[in-house]
Amino acid sequence: SACTLADTCSGGVCVGGPAPNCNDSNLCTDDSCNVATGCVSTDNSVGCEDGNACTVADQCSAGACVSGAARDCNDSNVCTDDSCEPASGCAYADNTGSCDDDDACSTGDTCLAGVCLGGPARDCDDGNGCTDDSCDPGTGCAYSNNSSACNDGNACTTADTCSAGACAGGAPPDCDDGNVCTDDRCDLGGGCFSVNVAGACDDGNACTTGDSCSAGTCVGGLPPDCDDGELCTDDSCDPASGCSFADNSVACDDGNACTDDSCDSASGCVTSNNTASCSDGDPATLGDQCSAGVCVSGDFGCPVEPLFGCLEPTLFGKSSFKLKDDSSDTRDKLGWNWKSGAATTTSDFGDPSSTTGMRVCTWDSVGGVPVNVMDQELPVGGLCGNRACWKGNARMFVFKDKGGLLADGLSLVKLKAGADGKASVKVKGLGSLLGMVSLPLSMEPALTVQLINDEGACWSNTFSGAKKNTNRQFKAKSSN
Repeated sequence: SACTLADTCSGGVCVGGPAPNCNDSNLCTDDSCNVATGCVSTDNSVGCEDGNACTVADQCSAGACVSGAARDCNDSNVCTDDSCEPASGCAYADNTGSCDDDDACSTGDTCLAGVCLGGPARDCDDGNGCTDDSCDPGTGCAYSNNSSACNDGNACTTADTCSAGACAGGAPPDCDDGNVCTDDRCDLGGGCFSVNVAGACDDGNACTTGDSCSAGTCVGGLPPDCDDGELCTDDSCDPASGCSFADNSVACDDGNACTDDSCDSASGCVTSNNTASCSDGDPATLGDQCSAGVCVSGDFGCPVEPLFGCLEPTLFGKSSFKLKDDSSDTRDKLGWNWKSGAATTTSDFGDPSSTTGMRVCTWDSVGGVPVNVMDQELPVGGLCGNRACWKGNARMFVFKDKGGLLADGLSLVKLKAGADGKASVKVKGLGSLLGMVSLPLSMEPALTVQLINDEGACWSNTFSGAKKNTNRQFKAKSSN
């Protein structure tokens, strides 16, 4: 038999040996043994493997393994490049191509590491302020109408509001500028504007007539005639009410402050005496008052503030003034020397021995306001003891009162006439009758001392600084 090998005789009989190996190692053949012919290989059509991982359903044909269809390596991922390697099969390489992340609200989607990543958000702004713009991941941009305030681009509408997705103009603006001299209009691009017009108008002033418009302004015309022809009225014009006529006494003023003048339409000017306060023109008299139509002088005294226009020294710093406030009032002292004075005649002094009143007045100043702090009145004539208080000659007058009893504490006053730089006044006083001012003095800014008479003449010194100013003594040289 061809299907045995190494046959051997045994017991007189030929015994077949082992079967031959008929396997041709070809999956595409069916191997068998024919006793007559030996090994036989018959082609089959079973499935096989052609050794190429890129084919599927390989099948035997004519004794060989025939490749089947190509393997489907599509992983349905646009972010991979699909391929097939014969040795290993499908291969997937990441790419950076464009893709779609299935979100309608992103743009410029790009592959990264095998995944589709969404790009920048979609711009859903439709440029219409009357829609609210949004984005739905499934459907994309969405627009819903709103009712917001808007601007329709027309300067001749106001309070514009969105309606049905469009800006609807509101009411027209109030272009009235309240000026009758302008024609008020509206321009779609620029808004309200005015054009000057001519014509009659009212400038709001009752004291003008025939007002008319000019260059956009109401210009007043001529004033009204407010003359009522009456002497006893003051004719005037009030811009608010027009002509007015007030009774007056001006036309009847006789220039006398001691009469009340009035106007009577029937009899004309009427004058009646009054008792009003008045001024006799002399600042050294106080309490002047009208009587029987005449200003009657009041008492002679120190005025509220120093007199102006007084005679002053011709040399600076030659005059002096001093006060002493002793612990005992009986030892209080006053001394004033007005030296190198301006030209003075004896007639300037008047005649204190018989007719002329005189006073020595002292003013301190507090905060720039003069305050009369001492007032010494000299008697007119009179006896001091058993002798005349005053003596005089062609050059001077001298007052002496040893006890200072008749002149508010003044014991000596010497009035010397002379040319410029030669005239002088010397005053001394002592005792409790001086009425000593409380020291120290304020001098804010200065101290003023004056000799005045009741005929309107005066001699003055100013002291703006002091050599000594304590609670007991004051000494100073004049600053004039």
